[in-house]
Amino acid sequence: QTDTYRMEIEIEGEADDGTKFDITRDYYVKVQKREHDVRIVSAVLKDSEIQCGEETSITVTVQNFGREDEHRARIKVENAEIPLNYASMFYLDSKVSADNNKYTRTYPIFVPKEFEAQNYDIIITSHYQKSIQTDSSIAFLKVTCDPEQEVVVPVEDNEPTNQGSSSNNDDTPTNIVTQPSQP
Repeated sequence: QTDTYRMEIEIEGEADDGTKFDITRDYYVKVQKREHDVRIVSAVLKDSEIQCGEETSITVTVQNFGREDEHRARIKVENAEIPLNYASMFYLDSKVSADNNKYTRTYPIFVPKEFEAQNYDIIITSHYQKSIQTDSSIAFLKVTCDPEQEVVVPVEDNEPTNQGSSSNNDDTPTNIVTQPSQP
């Protein structure tokens, strides 16, 4: 299906002799829309770099550029290492001017203290009819860790804990391990 849109171009300027001019032209452009076209228009991390044990979020906006209403549009936000696995299903109108032509959602991301310092790829995909992928994007999350950070490691029940000390108020045995500095 092809739709025709009016495009108005206005040019204002001034010639070398100081004469001002204003020209307006109308053009008609034919646009052929795909039947299904759900696109990611933005995927923004609140913080692109965090420390181990911190939280951030990603805000994703998708929009329907297709000619069909999408009754089962979907966003997926994933990373197997963190682990991160979000999916949201929603309706998108095909009229660009409609209030429900776009969908925005914010997803929390928490990186536990024991994770490795590295870059994590957050994969964002958009779908129609629940599972047919139409677009994808990658957000890069840099995770850094303090090399002197204390990590609490659970101890097996048969191992001694804090021998001769009863300062541990809860019943969970733990060891405090200080990670050595990396050269």
